Amino acid sequence: MIEELLNISKQAGQSILKIYKKHLFFNNKITIKNKIDNSPVTNADILSHNIIYNNLVKLYPDIPVISEESNMNSLLNVKKKNLYWLVDPLDGTKEFINKNNEFTVNISLIKNGNPIIGVIYVPFFNVFYYSYKNESWIINSNNCRKKIFVKKKKIATVLTSRTHTDKKINKYLESIPYDKIIKIGSSLKFCHLAEGKAQLYPRFGNIHTWDIAAGHSILLGAKGYLHSLSDDKKSINYSLTGNKSDFLIKTGFIASSF
Repeated sequence: MIEELLNISKQAGQSILKIYKKHLFFNNKITIKNKIDNSPVTNADILSHNIIYNNLVKLYPDIPVISEESNMNSLLNVKKKNLYWLVDPLDGTKEFINKNNEFTVNISLIKNGNPIIGVIYVPFFNVFYYSYKNESWIINSNNCRKKIFVKKKKIATVLTSRTHTDKKINKYLESIPYDKIIKIGSSLKFCHLAEGKAQLYPRFGNIHTWDIAAGHSILLGAKGYLHSLSDDKKSINYSLTGNKSDFLIKTGFIASSF
């Protein structure tokens, strides 16, 4: 299964990259629309979604696919709610539009509310991160595969979003010791935590489940942690129960190596 997912993510990522390079080097216009929540969606998002969706449905017809670019009404009627694919076909759309190379393709498999498999492909750098059977791996651009682990430090290196900063983050950072802050886009923050490049990623405010599920799984496989900022401080649960019409996590979280 994991090799099939890596191939699917690369197909999708390479389709994105073709559009991106024309946008980056030749200033080709990309089609940009705003969704209901005012977040942007491009023709690259849709193309990647179609590639991933069609491949997953063909290979695993009994497992429903939930993607950021799916029709929301159809998502609420999935029959097999304890096992489903959760996909962000282009994570970091704003980075893509702004000609920043930090965008990814995210595919995760959710079972009983837990992300048991995660694949993140970084098209511009041709690098894969993935989790499988409670272990996490990187495949670099030279096709070398290596198991990865978080790295603990007495004073953490902190990761924050390029586009989602707020007063809560600043207040939180004032309350803890750290050696430096690195701003980075998309699910790459989880990848950097998982391979030991940083130790802490705080996120306050809303975020969608498809933005974090693959990264969450990879972080867990690298022996890291993710704790919700809800009152019980438990991990994020991806079960399709209650009101999941927007697939939104409103509690925020702390992802870390400790």
